[in-house]
Amino acid sequence: MELPRNPSPDEPLSAEQMRMLGEIGFFAANHGDLVRAEEIFQSLLVLRPNRDFPYLGLGITFLNGGRVQEAVSILERGQTMVPDSVDLCVFLAMALRASQRNAEANKLLTETLAAHREDTPTLRLAKQLLAS
Repeated sequence: MELPRNPSPDEPLSAEQMRMLGEIGFFAANHGDLVRAEEIFQSLLVLRPNRDFPYLGLGITFLNGGRVQEAVSILERGQTMVPDSVDLCVFLAMALRASQRNAEANKLLTETLAAHREDTPTLRLAKQLLAS
């Protein structure tokens, strides 16, 4: 399978190539290949620092590896870079809970749910986390 070429010389990878690498990174993170997942997401972060998925991928990778404080740090950084990302807010709340910062997590979840009324899987997860 040939990967599509990006017509812009300023962008080394096309959107489709970025999506594919992100999927591979999430697969690696969720199947225990944390070293490769981290390498992929660190590279994607260099290429797309204003998108949420590299921060999410690194946060999930760190959480899966028991590196809770690193997960909190990268997700907080992501939230600063991409403040409108509901996914970053909810995964940051999960990382805060994992680091025993429950009051901060609950505040973040409450604020996120108050600001977003749509019904999405991430917001349903936020509701479940807040209820638990």
